[in-house]
Amino acid sequence: MTKARYDSMLRETAGEKLGATPPKPGLTSDWIAWGVPFDPPSGTRQEDQERRYETEFIGGGSPEGIAKEWAEQFDRASVEYAIVNGEDYLVVVENLHTRERWTYRVSGESRPVYRLRDVRAAAADRQEGRA
Repeated sequence: MTKARYDSMLRETAGEKLGATPPKPGLTSDWIAWGVPFDPPSGTRQEDQERRYETEFIGGGSPEGIAKEWAEQFDRASVEYAIVNGEDYLVVVENLHTRERWTYRVSGESRPVYRLRDVRAAAADRQEGRA
């Protein structure tokens, strides 16, 4: 992400670009979070770099928790798992009641999972017809 784009996101977080608007009547969500790639790979189309992925959240929680939940939902929904595969996202969390905003750089990591099975026990199971 270029410094200009990063500065633009920070200004947007501060409300300069989006402006603070009063909560909607009958508000059913408490938080909204959105993110954009922090440093998109070269060759990424400009409109893809600036596309916001928004999600609304109901209930309490901390802005940090909402940002992490956004990352989990985004990765799960995209099926590409960009964040756990090393792509950072700039995530903005807004409390829809107070209009206060927080900005986080979200990254993740994949954790390998290893399984093992006792080979002798498996062979014994096969001999006894249990496997």
